[in-house]
Amino acid sequence: KRKLRQSMIYFDQLKLNNWISFYGNQPPLVFSKNDDKNITFILADNEVGKTSILRGVQWCMYGKTNDATKYKKHLERLNFQAADELNYSYSVQIKLLFNNQNYIITRSAEIDSNLELSEKNFNEDLICNIEGKIYKDKITQKEINEIIDLSGSRFYLFDGEMLDEYE
Repeated sequence: KRKLRQSMIYFDQLKLNNWISFYGNQPPLVFSKNDDKNITFILADNEVGKTSILRGVQWCMYGKTNDATKYKKHLERLNFQAADELNYSYSVQIKLLFNNQNYIITRSAEIDSNLELSEKNFNEDLICNIEGKIYKDKITQKEINEIIDLSGSRFYLFDGEMLDEYE
């Protein structure tokens, strides 16, 4: 018999830097850690970045935003104001608890200051810190996929703009 894992994912914090509509280093978004009230709602006007937050979590964990039309390229994810100031770097960092272990997952992308602004000049980096042990490259993605894979993430990371995906 296959034993089912009964693990909870507790998102702790999300930090965005030059991510889509979020210019510069933003203060962390802190998620509810209360066992009885463990859902975090983000209410705001349209076009202020709610979906960008969700896409940031997806990109940080999986390198893609699970969106067929938007945010596939670095130049679509880089904040416009940062790009205007010739700052061609952006990042998303997630702190979470899974299987009683603390994870800090950071995905970043940037262009060396000597290179021109071009999609092909971006370098992407993924680092996962699990209880002080640092993972990089393909091993990092394997560790992240142990938490939850991209296809399953849509049930944990929900946005009203994604309703068409559930039909």
